[in-house]
Amino acid sequence: SRGRGLQMRTFHVSPLSERSGLIEFLGNSFPLLGLVNREAHLKESAFERHQQFIKEFAHGLGKRKRAEQDEVGPTEHADYLKAFGKPSKEDSIAILDELRNASGAKDALRNVIFASAGSAESFVMMRQAFASSLAASSICGYIAGVGDRHLDNILLDISTGSLIHIDFGYAFGTATTHLPIPELAPFRATPE
Repeated sequence: SRGRGLQMRTFHVSPLSERSGLIEFLGNSFPLLGLVNREAHLKESAFERHQQFIKEFAHGLGKRKRAEQDEVGPTEHADYLKAFGKPSKEDSIAILDELRNASGAKDALRNVIFASAGSAESFVMMRQAFASSLAASSICGYIAGVGDRHLDNILLDISTGSLIHIDFGYAFGTATTHLPIPELAPFRATPE
């Protein structure tokens, strides 16, 4: 791993009591979701559209009811359980295609790193740091059983290109047993 430069960016956490503590501030780092959405100039995020689909399928909202209801309320765990298995395979494919198209530019993350780099040489170095930190965090996350990995729980250091994982509330396999819909995939390989 040293030869390939695989390393994870860490930060200090100092417990002060059983319920409080101090966490190191990570300068020049931003959540991936915000960076990608900002780059893609999204009017409605794919996440919000996904939440709307879940709510609609959970409560059987058709086109007429959807038009009458301006805003879909917050999605709850019960909505996921109700919606699971309701749409047909064709509906599911259509929904996923719509979400994929709503997710904006396919190279939004690349554009963020390129804009932060300032030169072609810096871009190549930042891209290598990104790939190395992604590989290291995927391996470590799998071994430690870290769940709840989404783009709001992963920061990008725009000065180095390395990833920083935060929010380890679901570690050591707890995401497979404590969530209403358990996370069973060791890690995800998605366009995000």
